[in-house]
Amino acid sequence: MTVVNQEVRVSSSATGRERNARGHGELLRAQFVTAASELLGQVERPEQLTLRMVARVVGVSPASIYSHFADLDSLVAQVLLDLLEELTASVEAAVAATRSPVDGLLASCLAYTQWGLDHPGHYRVVFGGRIDPVLQDRVGGPAGSRLIDNLSRSLAEAASRAENDGGTAELSVSRGLLLWTSLHGLVVLRIDKQTLGWPPSGDHVVDLVAMFTDRPRAHLRAAAASMNAVGTVRRR
Repeated sequence: MTVVNQEVRVSSSATGRERNARGHGELLRAQFVTAASELLGQVERPEQLTLRMVARVVGVSPASIYSHFADLDSLVAQVLLDLLEELTASVEAAVAATRSPVDGLLASCLAYTQWGLDHPGHYRVVFGGRIDPVLQDRVGGPAGSRLIDNLSRSLAEAASRAENDGGTAELSVSRGLLLWTSLHGLVVLRIDKQTLGWPPSGDHVVDLVAMFTDRPRAHLRAAAASMNAVGTVRRR
């Protein structure tokens, strides 16, 4: 990737898409979103992204974008929403493939971690503070809340202590946020400090879930191995 005047030069062949100077409707709109998403995953800072860069990848004039998006912020907002939806759907699909609350929690944590490590650039776009905070809150707030709510609910269902043993809804959310903070730190540190000789990420996730639920690590390791064997998650 070459940066010239703070622009990333990415050809359409590099993205695997053919140039389409006369695309129409939803197809062209989808191409703009895909191109912007790929570029945001590559640039050092989101502010480096321009409509001209997106148009160059798709193979149209920059003016064509305005037929689908009012401005660059609108395009970035769609990318952010799509990425959050993709992550959330991945987590929810992993949970749906399990049969117990503990396994559901483990699957959700493994899926979250796997998505972040598989898409480091996009993970930083969503959670790395690289997007304008106002735009992040406006677009990412509802989708992000759904993700955290799912983690909080899964943790409350999987925890060995009953939720009504003095706990409250606020405490449940607090525990969910602590779990998400731990997962987020695991993903970011493994992305940034790749030379530290980390053990498999799945082992870290197992340890986290064991600490949050008081469940035996042996059971969780066996469950994680089973999920990997059937393709529910993929260990790294």
